[in-house]
Amino acid sequence: MTSKAFGLAQLGNAYSDGALSNRNKIINGGFDVWQRGTSFSSASVNEYSADRFRTEGFGLSTTISRQSFTAGQTDVPDFPTYFCRVATSATVGSGQYWSFQQRLEVPQVVSQGQTYTLSFWVRATSGTISADTLSYGFSTGLVGFSELTTTWQKVTRTLVFGASQISGSYASAYLVYAPENTAAFSVDIANVQLEAGDTATPFEHRSYGAELALCQRYYAKTYDIGEIPGTNTAASYFVGGSYAMNSTTTWGASWRFPVEMRASATATAYNTAGTAGSLNYAYLSSSGSGAVTVFGLGSKAVSFWHNGTASGMTGGDGVVIAGHIVASAEL
Repeated sequence: MTSKAFGLAQLGNAYSDGALSNRNKIINGGFDVWQRGTSFSSASVNEYSADRFRTEGFGLSTTISRQSFTAGQTDVPDFPTYFCRVATSATVGSGQYWSFQQRLEVPQVVSQGQTYTLSFWVRATSGTISADTLSYGFSTGLVGFSELTTTWQKVTRTLVFGASQISGSYASAYLVYAPENTAAFSVDIANVQLEAGDTATPFEHRSYGAELALCQRYYAKTYDIGEIPGTNTAASYFVGGSYAMNSTTTWGASWRFPVEMRASATATAYNTAGTAGSLNYAYLSSSGSGAVTVFGLGSKAVSFWHNGTASGMTGGDGVVIAGHIVASAEL
């Protein structure tokens, strides 16, 4: 018996266009991270659901939700845990469009002049969706799906990123693009990948911790995954404590983001009852909630300042702060 050396060449074309890791430019392509919640119904647009995925265009009534694969299924390879269900209940208005997409930083993530391949798995949730009813791809590089049925199928689209695919500081990868007069539809999407080169390779799995950290560069919060501010009024999510008072009526709080955000963020505080712009406080024998003002906001941390707390504090005392904080640096 003779032995043969085994190298990357034997892997074939699947990996000839890039490294074995760090191939996927899409963040949260496996739909594992849902910091904002796991089901969203809205008639608005420019809203996020699964981390990094957003709607755009016409104000179409939609429901976007996390769904679970049956353990051991083989319809979609690479052992995904979740997929995303995108369902609409109305018709896209005349002269309008609706889309489900992810914005990618330029040039940090994708670059003009580079060839990229977008691939993902998709199916209709019931019946069929005729060919070319819906499209996917990159702005001027959109292409129509073939007929979608309740059977999962993998779709791919390759193109050279040109100036027409880039809008300022980002480019949009469209997973569903519905033009005017598109009737209600429902599709499932899984294992979204965008990679350099002209070949769609197997889906790249990253650990949940790595995927979450990538998401937190754009959006982060202090409360538990899946918990929405105001939905659990009994909860008291700890923000921080022992913040020195510089007078009898003021206190401050700050939160250092879990990772540095991509840019200076916007931030909102919620007290434990879910009221925006307020935080709970406790010192000595007194407690309550008070309005706060954001200051010192950047890409690494946020600070809040409250002025006008009821009397009873002593300058230099400590105070314990509780509530929720949400920070966003989305594109």
